[in-house]
Amino acid sequence: MIVQSLTRRAAWTVLATLSSASTTLAEQPQLVTFDSLLAEMIDRTALAEFPDPPYTCKQFSSYDRRSVAPNDPQAWFANGDRGQYLRYEERDGRREGVMMDADGPGVVVRIWSANPQGTLRIYLDGSDEPAIEEPMAALLNGTGPVASPLSAVRARGHNLYLPIPYATHCKITCDEPDPPDVYYQINYRTYPKDVRVRSFRRRWFTMKVQAIARANFILNARPAVVIPASPFRHTIQPGETVDLSHTNSGGAIVTFELRIEHDNPDQILRNCVLRGEFDGYETINCPLGDFFGTAPGLNAYSTWSFTVDAGGVLTSRWVMPFQRSCVFRLTNLGDEEVGLTGFVHTTDYQWNDRSMHFHALWRSEGPFSTQPRQDWNYATISGQGVWVGDALSITNPVTTWWGEGDEKIYVDAEAFPSHFGTGTEDYYGYAWGSTERFASPFHNQTRCDGPGSFGFTSVNRFRLLDAIPFTESLTFDMEVWHWKDVDVHYAATSYFYARPGATHNVPPITDPKVLVLPKLELHVFRRAGALEAEKLAVIAKSAGSVLAIQSIGSGEPNTWSEMRHLWCKTTQVGDRVDFRVPVETSGRREIIVYPTRSWDYGIVQFYVNDKKAGAPLDTFNIENPNAVGVPRAYSLGIFDLTENGFTLRVEVVGTNASSRPPHYYWGLDCVVVK
Repeated sequence: MIVQSLTRRAAWTVLATLSSASTTLAEQPQLVTFDSLLAEMIDRTALAEFPDPPYTCKQFSSYDRRSVAPNDPQAWFANGDRGQYLRYEERDGRREGVMMDADGPGVVVRIWSANPQGTLRIYLDGSDEPAIEEPMAALLNGTGPVASPLSAVRARGHNLYLPIPYATHCKITCDEPDPPDVYYQINYRTYPKDVRVRSFRRRWFTMKVQAIARANFILNARPAVVIPASPFRHTIQPGETVDLSHTNSGGAIVTFELRIEHDNPDQILRNCVLRGEFDGYETINCPLGDFFGTAPGLNAYSTWSFTVDAGGVLTSRWVMPFQRSCVFRLTNLGDEEVGLTGFVHTTDYQWNDRSMHFHALWRSEGPFSTQPRQDWNYATISGQGVWVGDALSITNPVTTWWGEGDEKIYVDAEAFPSHFGTGTEDYYGYAWGSTERFASPFHNQTRCDGPGSFGFTSVNRFRLLDAIPFTESLTFDMEVWHWKDVDVHYAATSYFYARPGATHNVPPITDPKVLVLPKLELHVFRRAGALEAEKLAVIAKSAGSVLAIQSIGSGEPNTWSEMRHLWCKTTQVGDRVDFRVPVETSGRREIIVYPTRSWDYGIVQFYVNDKKAGAPLDTFNIENPNAVGVPRAYSLGIFDLTENGFTLRVEVVGTNASSRPPHYYWGLDCVVVK
């Protein structure tokens, strides 16, 4: 049920069921414990008040160390963001790469990796014995001591959100094999020296299992909605503005829910602009769909902050305090009338000297060229507040990946960003430009049209323990780093809390033209005579041969036919797959295959009707070991074929010495029978 009183005391009363440490925190406000951090994570009101005790939030990552200053554009946008450590240390006969080294008191609040390897060790307070020593992949993918959603894989991105407090110092290392390869990001808090923090202990994985499970349960749960007695219903004409809620006394909005009645939600949710005014300050100015982190369109997902269900109901659970007054308005800047129903639920709240107003601001630009590369600004804020999340919508006219760009977050006018990332999808908690949609309490990919990265892609991230306080200013930039020189559209929503009087550089939405969604058309390359591998009948395969259809390529000539290939994920010599290949007419025919080449691929032998065809083929990408290579024609020879077709076998027979783990993958684009 919804909390009816949102004073700090009442909020802590509700959360006391998490653990007795909540009471301890109330009695000793300068003591930070593992239990108090779990309680804070699920306290929606906590974000709406400037932190006490205060803290800074920063990030260590494997960003390319050539990036030193923006006056050197080539280095500033350098993209070698893997295997970059602070230093190496020799310990007990092993070599450990140091990923984080920070004085406390503090808390590690997020660890992400695209390719976790080796053992992750977390040394606290100068101890030579790690407080945590776990296989990095298991700790970050939910199969180790922490379950989902605090630890989970999301679209190939490995994430850990379990708080790891430390009293005086934290060092995190990884003993991955050479050459260094791991992508990583670590977000952490640092408190003032007089704040007492109780350091994490290895035994807490078992001692605190119920508290961890309870936090996971609450983060995953969808709260029941208490519908107020007087919901609204409006039909809004083009150019019209209606008040959804108007309150002339203090309180806090805790739930905002509505349903749009229209057959074209993509454009309608962009045309309807939500405005929120708190105590005379307009702090919300955002298209409706973008406000709910799902734009463009109505894309079902559920997270800690928002829920959009398949029936078209959109729900916000951000706590939005105000001292004297609140007005929620909706303006229809489109050329069609819009029907909507819903409610704004307001409860009691006692405003105090740490209370902040909620902001949701939208900025859009496009079309603009991806070259030269640039830092694209979401928002720049002056004042005191806390950055709590953002959503990004990209319009991409090609299938090629658009998101190599790193986030750069400057807090309180720092000269170099305290958050420097490794890629846009890494910031949003997934990896490798995955097109998989996913939903979690912390981050989501709500839309990805495809094929590949073509069309609209929408992602968001909501910060709980990894929220970023600022006392003077905050600037959030994201690199525009696309593999092609094309024109794109960007639209970003910035969510933050700020004390009254804070200012920003995001202009209000007044021109309907900025709301019009671009129309895209994709031209797809198809190889003449191609029998697409992903469409061939599989008649037999070994147990270790795992097949997947993978979107790949840009649609340009002489790349991947139909922008897909069949990807075989196998890990040992001897694994094989048999296909049945159709033939239109009998006769002597040349059989040509088009294999993909990549960094972790093996050596394969082809067979036609159980007989070896051609020499073993090394599909490791020798020309560029860090990239996927386009298919090249490889003739298996000339054969007497019948209308019954033939059997084509692909068998793994070895690997290149330079191939990366797991060494034996292969991919096949198509077969051509001449």
